[in-house]
Amino acid sequence: GELKLILLIKAVISNPGIIILNNFEKGFSPKYYNLIWHFIKNITLSEDIKFLIVSTDIKFINKITKKIIIIKNQIIKYQGDLIPALKQNLIELPEIIKFINSANNKGAKLTYTLDNKELLKDIYRSLK
Repeated sequence: GELKLILLIKAVISNPGIIILNNFEKGFSPKYYNLIWHFIKNITLSEDIKFLIVSTDIKFINKITKKIIIIKNQIIKYQGDLIPALKQNLIELPEIIKFINSANNKGAKLTYTLDNKELLKDIYRSLK
């Protein structure tokens, strides 16, 4: 993980137009996702560098961006927000979305989220 961060900093220093991060989150625990997100956000705001992030980790994608592109067999299948793509089953559903679907099928009316804390708040609100 530390080596990846050093290589990312080295890439930023070289000031390219775009940096491609392919499964960059591998080797990091989810608690580092916010740190990575803040770093990428600060770089995109302060420098003229864009990031292309390739990942299959939905929680990482959700922390980094809300806009996604789904490509299958070299064809763009979807472009837009992450949550609608999940609702349309365009990507493999994480356990939290499966839980929300199951609860909503039983009348819970929970809001779709990938954040455990937000889900717990929504469950609590629905009990009132």
